[in-house]
Amino acid sequence: MTDSNFDNIKSFVEEIRWKYPFELQRETRVEQDLGLTGDEAYEFMETFSKRFSIDITNFEFSNYFEPEGDKILPAIIRLFTGKKKEKKKVLTLGDLEKAIESKILS
Repeated sequence: MTDSNFDNIKSFVEEIRWKYPFELQRETRVEQDLGLTGDEAYEFMETFSKRFSIDITNFEFSNYFEPEGDKILPAIIRLFTGKKKEKKKVLTLGDLEKAIESKILS
């Protein structure tokens, strides 16, 4: 991993989103720390793939990001059905850096 690739990711995040009140690190989580979910996350990932020429055709978006919308109704349904909330995988800025180097994110 090169610092220049990670510097490019940090610049990209600040350009697409904004400057966060904390330092962006490789361990920074895209959904949990940057607050990206639903359509915003999809647009972010699509722009990322185009900017850095990353193949994301096999990237399962729903494995990493919550959908936008009502969070109360699904919680009530889970309460009555006994189903647990599906745990999402974590996507970090370090993962995006690896994708730049391999040109694929899956």
